Amino acid sequence: MAFEALRFIHAAGVLIDHQLRDVSGVSAGMRSTLLDATTTSFERIVEACIEHEVDFLLLAGDTFAERDRSLRARFVLREGFECLQDAGIQVFVVPGQADPAVAWQSISDLPDNVTVFSPEVDEPTAVMRDGNVIATLRGCLEQAQSAVGNDDTERGEIGESRIAPFKIGIIPQTASSVAPTESVVDRWLQKFRVDYLALPRPAGRLWGRGPERLAHCPGTATSMTREDVGAHGCTLFTIENRNQATQRHLVTSPIRREHPEIELDETDTWDELIAVMRRTVEAFDSLDQTSVLIIDWQFSG
Repeated sequence: MAFEALRFIHAAGVLIDHQLRDVSGVSAGMRSTLLDATTTSFERIVEACIEHEVDFLLLAGDTFAERDRSLRARFVLREGFECLQDAGIQVFVVPGQADPAVAWQSISDLPDNVTVFSPEVDEPTAVMRDGNVIATLRGCLEQAQSAVGNDDTERGEIGESRIAPFKIGIIPQTASSVAPTESVVDRWLQKFRVDYLALPRPAGRLWGRGPERLAHCPGTATSMTREDVGAHGCTLFTIENRNQATQRHLVTSPIRREHPEIELDETDTWDELIAVMRRTVEAFDSLDQTSVLIIDWQFSG
């Protein structure tokens, strides 16, 4: 079976309708934007899936927080999933610590295009298009042997013509999960024979690359706390036949936080300081999606 090109979006930590932290100092006019920030981010992810005509959306943990008991989160989820269903786009949901499998099982009206995949217990799952398998999802457990086995004869470089479809491995999020170190990611890339390894939160935007494999965590889809610096969103992957996989960061978070550092000299004037601060802000990339910019200036000197 010839390898088929595919396109998908990987998002994590969407936490629809979850309260942001460290935003108490904002003006009243910004509060509605902040209250809707996570919902807006999810809606932008859905819009990006449709705009880029992806084959599927991978939501890798903490899509909502079950302890919030938010009816709005369930409504927004169902509405977004239905939009994707109308566009012929599949959704693969991986439960996380905030949204365990039992919470997803309690949602009885999920559209048919949604598959809840628990990497700890579920068998490998096929991603289909026009009756053909274009990719597979499988759990990659730390305590287990290679999730795929010794099948190098089936595969070549990412995207090359080969027998097996594109293989996506999922490292499950656990209560003790910490951001994996570079050496841990390298070990996972050697151990689990997959083309793409979805890394668990609480990793921020994190990359790992082996000779034939790619590991990635897109970080949270919205800037939830003051530690979530920079432009947050999801990652679009395009895997073409006989080409390496290409990726593109898509900004979805309407709130952005930055901690720029400015060193002052005793001869600096107030006007010079303002000019430096203005240039610093103008140098931020991807500001077109930002509705609220919170800057925590760091001065020294």
